Amino acid sequence: MLGVDECRVCGKKITVGRKDAHEKQMEAIRKPVVPEKVWREAGLLTPPTWGQWYRNPGDGCCLDCGLELVHRKYRTGIRFLGMYAILFGAAALIIFLVTFSKH
Repeated sequence: MLGVDECRVCGKKITVGRKDAHEKQMEAIRKPVVPEKVWREAGLLTPPTWGQWYRNPGDGCCLDCGLELVHRKYRTGIRFLGMYAILFGAAALIIFLVTFSKH
């Protein structure tokens, strides 16, 4: 079934990791999480389940398509750069306060 044992983006065969994948996909078909126009614009062949749309966009996809969907949603490179910038700024602030405070 498309979306369960085939990639939701390209249609390649994948192995199913969860036992309840079929039931969740049938529920998503009956009651879609987002309108059809939205998931079609995202390049999906079948409606995503709640977990696939909000939590793990790469679930139910082959490796290549899953990585692309995760990167598109979470922009991991920008997130890591921001995290390192915040850590560097916090370390610089602590060093500045310790260096120039009265001892």
